[in-house]
Amino acid sequence: GQVKVAECVTRVEVVPGGHQGRLWDVLVLEPVIKERLMHQALLSLSLRQRQPFEVTALHGLITLYGPPGTGKTTLARGLAGELAEYVSGKQVRLIEISPHGLMSAEHGLSQQRVTELLAEHVPQLADDGMPTVVVLDEVESMTVARSAASLSANPADVHRATDAVLTALD
Repeated sequence: GQVKVAECVTRVEVVPGGHQGRLWDVLVLEPVIKERLMHQALLSLSLRQRQPFEVTALHGLITLYGPPGTGKTTLARGLAGELAEYVSGKQVRLIEISPHGLMSAEHGLSQQRVTELLAEHVPQLADDGMPTVVVLDEVESMTVARSAASLSANPADVHRATDAVLTALD
């Protein structure tokens, strides 16, 4: 059967502040990278809520890219814990999404399912005002057809699904 939108959400948890056993502290990478990532996330969390998008053009997205197994998801999880130290309430919601199986060969269905996941389901999980980090793992699987079978998909559907991802992410 087809994967349900809710099944794409693999983790929803509240990450408390506090330094005991924090993932952020054990991540090994250049301190300037961690600092820039943290500052960008804090800027997004604080300004995006207070300013209209047209004024700041601040979208709140941070893209981590690199080969599989290099720690992108771990870094995002660590960021959630570090952010919790700096936000009111001292906690951050972490939502992880794995979109595998979401895309459909059926005309227009991929766009509909992506919109349902990112513009409806995820916002409902985070509608209480708590700062939230959403980790969308392997986003390219939602936008680019990677298997030979999907090469036969209608190119317009691939474009519509990609548009739905970009619109919903914003």
